[in-house]
Amino acid sequence: MQSSFRIELHNLTKSYQEGTDRLAVLQGLNWVVEPCQIAVLLGVSGSGKSTLLNLIAGLDAPDQGHVVFKGDEQCVNWNQLTDRERTSFRLQHIGVIYQFFNLIPTLTLWENILLPLDLAAAPAERVERASWLLQEVGLAGKADSLPQAVSGGEQQRAAMVRALANEPSLILADEPTGNLDQANSQNVIDILVKLCRANGATLLIATHAQELTSKADSVMHLANGKLHSLGSHET
Repeated sequence: MQSSFRIELHNLTKSYQEGTDRLAVLQGLNWVVEPCQIAVLLGVSGSGKSTLLNLIAGLDAPDQGHVVFKGDEQCVNWNQLTDRERTSFRLQHIGVIYQFFNLIPTLTLWENILLPLDLAAAPAERVERASWLLQEVGLAGKADSLPQAVSGGEQQRAAMVRALANEPSLILADEPTGNLDQANSQNVIDILVKLCRANGATLLIATHAQELTSKADSVMHLANGKLHSLGSHET
């Protein structure tokens, strides 16, 4: 397992041009997510949750402010990295899970899982870990199936394995249950939380689903471009 980072958001501001107007999406956000926490970012659709996750992942840049990753031996500020350095850091330390799975339809589940490992030039033991994870989520028998040949819940579990295979210190999950029924949602979240806790990974879930807050060590509510603390939960 790679060392975990303390994630610090400092005065993050993000806006977009909408016609002749400038739409403020995020307004001076400050937040600290401690290492190995399960954190939930709660908000309705359109509140800016995906925008914030993209800023944390270094996939987008803020208008103002910065995101810092502080570890025992490393302190990384996205604003101070080149595009190549951001890509390298993201491949090594961050796994992303999307609402719509983002599996390549022409690749099997196993090929989809191996793709980021190949891009990161991951060591051979990471492939062994991916194989183990596939069994843990109950997909060992579906490894050679194309995404369209399996259920939505199975596609999301494959996406989880893809995100976890490289042993990232941070998992960002953007509405991971948004396309699943209640039973599959519960199963996917239970597996995800279990695996992250077992591996000491920090998990940040962006969701509109209030029931997911019961899984969290801390909860923040995003509304009108601002963050509001909803406190801590026993897990």
